[in-house]
This record gives sequence, C-alpha cells and structure tokens, in this order.
Amino acid sequence: MYQNILNYLRQNYLNKVIEEKDLHSFKNYINKSNVIKLLKEIIEDNEKLEEISKRSYTHALGFDKIVLMVDKSTPYKPELRLHLWYPEANGVPLVESLHEHSFNFISTVLSGHLENQMFSLEDLNKDDDQLLNKYIEKLNSLTTEEKSFVNSQIEILEALNLKDFGSDQFVKMGMEKTYQKEKVMNLLNMNEKEWSKLCMYEGHFVSNRVSGEKKSYKHVFNKHVKLLPYNVMRINESEYYFHPYQKPHRLYYDNKILNSTMLITTRILENPQGGYLQRPSYLEENKKGYEKIPLSV
Repeated sequence: MYQNILNYLRQNYLNKVIEEKDLHSFKNYINKSNVIKLLKEIIEDNEKLEEISKRSYTHALGFDKIVLMVDKSTPYKPELRLHLWYPEANGVPLVESLHEHSFNFISTVLSGHLENQMFSLEDLNKDDDQLLNKYIEKLNSLTTEEKSFVNSQIEILEALNLKDFGSDQFVKMGMEKTYQKEKVMNLLNMNEKEWSKLCMYEGHFVSNRVSGEKKSYKHVFNKHVKLLPYNVMRINESEYYFHPYQKPHRLYYDNKILNSTMLITTRILENPQGGYLQRPSYLEENKKGYEKIPLSV
C-alpha cells in the first residue's frame, strides 16, 4: 500500500499543483480501508518510522503533523500527511488561529468532524484605514483587562458573522450569553456600523521559516488587511474537501474527541511561505515566534 500511494503521488503531482478536480482520484487511494493498511505497514517498518519521524512535529496550531511521504525532486514537493488533534481534558471546542497556506490541499476526515472557516483577503481602502487607526489608537489607551474584553467580543462578532454561512461555532460555544455589544461599543466610543466592521481587520504576518526546518520560526508583521467571510464547510468523518491556498482559513473543532485527517499538499511556487492573520486587539509586538516540537519514532 505504501508503494502504491507513493506511486500515485509521484505520477500525479510532481509537476503540477493539486486541484479540486483531483478529488476523485484522491478518494480512490485515500480512504479509511487503505489508510489502515498503510499505517499498519509503516508501523511494522522501523526504517520508514525513523524516516517519517525526522520530518514530523507538533504544529504551532495544536495538532501533530506526521509527514508520511514527500517527494522533493521538483519544486511542487507533494506530501502525504496525517494530522492528529488529541482530545483535551477540558473538552472546550477550539478554533485555530487564522492563517494562509503556501499550498493547495485535498483532505479527508478519518475521525471526528471539522468546520473549515474560509475568508477572502482584501487590501484596506481609505475608509478602512481611518477606522482602523481610530481603533488602534483607542486600543492603546485601554488597560490589559479592557483590551482582553475587546478581543473576546471581536471573537464573538467573528463567529456571529460566520453563523450566516452555516457555522455552528456561535451556538455551540454559547457565545450569545457573553456577547455584550453595547458595553464594548461604549468602551471603544464607536457606533454600531463602526463596531460591525472591526472584526474584518487583521494584521498580516509573513513567515521567515526555512522549508522543512523543525526549529522555531517567526512571523513578521507585514501590513493590515481586511478579511471577509467567504464560506464555511462542515466536514464529517469519511467526507472529503479541497482547500485553495488563496483563501485564509481556520478549523473549528470539538476537542472532546479525537480528530484526524489525511491530506495531500502541493506547493504554490508564487506563494512559498504563507502567513498568519492576527487581530489588532491581541498584537503586542511585530514578531511572534512558534516552536516546532519534533516527534520521536
């Protein structure tokens, strides 16, 4: 099974990026039955385990990234990955940090369920600049406690806007109980129209990491941008989806259960590093570091 899937990877993706139309062939090779055979084969092969462990690590977003296969003979560097989100004792549903990728990918949920929250990224116009400057100036005058409150309310507003696209986050996390719109508008001295726009503004951070490194790396502030909700995909066990690199996104998931996915990625040559998006309400500095924690055999 290992060699069959590796041949599929090489025959299809050495010289092109993965596309949505590749979903059909992906399903033929990457399904639960084949994945179980593949993992059993790997577990019984010490050489493969050693090789895989050297390129795998716990990701800054909170999951174990296990790179089962990779071919670096071309710039597209197709990879087959297993991602694992382990259940946590507190059982609180979690949402990833907003980020953008340097690759397209096709994925299937092996266990659990995920919500893929997708956004469109735009440059700020003159009105956006004015409102953002007013917002940042006000944030700088707040206490740490007040700033934390504003940040929590922005997060609720983001989830409320995604509710119109089919997201469960606002309801399942009980955000209606803690939404204090009037209080946060008074604190920021903003009207409802201004408040409704604040969750669109994000700081865009660009990674300075070297591809393949397991060392710590930094995302360096680039500029402020505007993010607009684009789509919400709710993916259950044994379902498949395609994600294009042009759409920043985050995954929302229930961490009371094990969530796992298998995906194939191919590099986008014109966007080699990707980046992160972070709210002005929790930007404390212009650089943020992330640790890659290597995995053992």
